[in-house]
Amino acid sequence: MQHNILHTSLINSGFDDLTARIYLELLDNRSLTISDLAKRFSVQRGNIYNSLAKLQESDLISKSAKFARQIQVSPPTKIIPILQQKEYSLKSNLEGLNSLLPDLIKQYYDKKSDFVKVYNGKTQLRRLFDLVLVENQSKEILGLGDAQSSMELWGLEYELEWRRRRIKQGTSLRMLAYRDEVVSQALPKNQEELRQIKLLPSKFKSQGLIIIAGNQVSQWNPIVPRAILIEDTIFAAFFRSMFEVIWELV
Repeated sequence: MQHNILHTSLINSGFDDLTARIYLELLDNRSLTISDLAKRFSVQRGNIYNSLAKLQESDLISKSAKFARQIQVSPPTKIIPILQQKEYSLKSNLEGLNSLLPDLIKQYYDKKSDFVKVYNGKTQLRRLFDLVLVENQSKEILGLGDAQSSMELWGLEYELEWRRRRIKQGTSLRMLAYRDEVVSQALPKNQEELRQIKLLPSKFKSQGLIIIAGNQVSQWNPIVPRAILIEDTIFAAFFRSMFEVIWELV
């Protein structure tokens, strides 16, 4: 169990599997030589030297060692600052990527030729629902239609997880929906869940949902189940305009 945790920590720190296993083997047996390690892992001595050099660079074995007889291994506590540095670098990279996403997405759509996609089945529809969230970080998502049947389509557990991620990244939701059990439960929590809901007249109720987000417009059929995604700036602007007209009228 301890070795599994250490091995995972080494991999997450950027070491390859062989290097991680060599370090763990040296922790258990300090008397192993280069030849011993090569035989134990069935690899060339050169591979062992390469792994030991990586461990030396990270101060997990003595930098003064020449590997002639005994390899001086450092304690596992040395792994913690390596992991912390890795975590800091990943966080910085993620922040940088998030700041570039709007421009990258715009460039993607400017060069894209396939603007219409059809998604079939629950798995693909969940993938599309995730895509709506990923490509609209810190922006607004608009929805129009039947919330009850749509939530039944992807399931309560998935809906709650998706909602949690939406709130965490600061993406608000405005919804034009018919009054049903799902909407009635959501209304009291609108403010804390970054959501606004306006009710449509029940006499016009039909099953289906339209989602407008960024350059995307998707129309959902929860019965089949199927969704059509259109990725186009003009289409999105038109549907967004129609949404705003209805929003003002109801």
